Amino acid sequence: MRRLLPRPLKAPLRWLSGRLPPLWRQSATVRRTARFIRQSEGWSEARLRAHQLARLQEIVRHASAHVPGYRQKFLAHGVDPAAIRSLADLPGLPCLTKDDLRAAPERYVADNIPRERLQLVVSGGTTGTPTGFYHIAGYNDDVARAFRLAMWSRIGYTPASRALDLTASFAPDRLRFAADARTLWVSIGALDPGQFPSIADTIRRFDPEFVIGFPSTATLLAQLLRETPVPALRVRGVITASEVMHEAQRRYIAEGFRCRILEWYGLAEYAGFAAGCESSDAYHFFPQAGTLELLDEADRPVTREGDEGEIVLTGFYNWATPFIRYRTGDRAVLGRGHCEACGRHYPLVERIAGRTQEFLVARTGRLVPGSALNVHSDLFHHVWTYQMRQDTPGEVDLCMVRKPSYAPAQTEVIRREMQAKLGPDMVLRIHFVEAIPRTPRGKHQFIAQTLPRPESGRHPSVEGDHASSSAREAKGARP
Repeated sequence: MRRLLPRPLKAPLRWLSGRLPPLWRQSATVRRTARFIRQSEGWSEARLRAHQLARLQEIVRHASAHVPGYRQKFLAHGVDPAAIRSLADLPGLPCLTKDDLRAAPERYVADNIPRERLQLVVSGGTTGTPTGFYHIAGYNDDVARAFRLAMWSRIGYTPASRALDLTASFAPDRLRFAADARTLWVSIGALDPGQFPSIADTIRRFDPEFVIGFPSTATLLAQLLRETPVPALRVRGVITASEVMHEAQRRYIAEGFRCRILEWYGLAEYAGFAAGCESSDAYHFFPQAGTLELLDEADRPVTREGDEGEIVLTGFYNWATPFIRYRTGDRAVLGRGHCEACGRHYPLVERIAGRTQEFLVARTGRLVPGSALNVHSDLFHHVWTYQMRQDTPGEVDLCMVRKPSYAPAQTEVIRREMQAKLGPDMVLRIHFVEAIPRTPRGKHQFIAQTLPRPESGRHPSVEGDHASSSAREAKGARP
């Protein structure tokens, strides 16, 4: 629209826009969705569940009538959409998997939405295999923006806040400024000891109120600021998502910025949203956006506080490609009831435990989750960043980018402590590299492995090999 306006009108319109209340500058969909979230935050649990049931019935009817893939699934499982009378009927619906979408993405597109309104989205492919699906162009992005604003507002963020964004990679620029969004974007590639000093002063003069990033980029910024001779940033909050935050990262961010850290959860699919509240770091899943289930390895509901399961979501705003009982591949630990601190009747998750792929596999088939490798000391204080890589069970390559202050003697200290965490059925090799490759969306993977997805507490790819190896050893043969 702006490109079509005569040049003399653009400046006055920018001036007028800048004087509107922040939320008025958002689209009608953002304003409408944000208003509904505010109005429903104080609803009772019974009223929220009644809303969820009505939306569930609506999305299931839509999928059955207009989405061939769901119609076939429902017929195969004997599902009658009209028979859904309560949320207790939800587990009777078949799950949608990423493999379903990869195998036949067009079968999961609603036939009653004009093609010109469809927007193809491909997830980041953090696990190495991207997944394609469709949103309604403009609409789903705006709904997601409303939920992000609701989450971020819990630590004081508004659309008028100055934000430093560390979530994008672009070239040849290192900095980009979006005046309308009051956001200074820093290319992830510029978060480098060689490039950062040339942009540090610009960041300081921008004086951001909030830092938005991945845990890895926020950590790197905190490290760079500490080692660059510029005054510390006085930010009100650090907002992170997309990666599991490890303890060492939390410590760096907390020490570097001395402010509240808000972790939030979302997917490119927009099937669900969650974040801490004003007083708690537990993830509050928005019941207005959809339903949350946690399933254990036997596909049974996780009901006991502290137990872990896979996040399964049903989204209420996904009309182009519906996500009904969508297996996300993410794992979480169930929290208690609802939050007593804020009073919202939202389902709670104590923490996001990581993606199913964020595990290392021992020679015996034992799974070592990334959270077990958390470092609570200054072990990696003289390392810019590091990554665990694995393509063979029982063998792990620790790749590190060293700081100038790194001393050779530290290698053995790191090897000893990390080997103790990995266990005796793992071989650890250490490599020094110039850089750690990021995903196409600029994310850092703490664990980069190419093994098949584990379905239980042991890994299927080594069960047979380990058993046959043991049998050969029993017979005196060479394995």
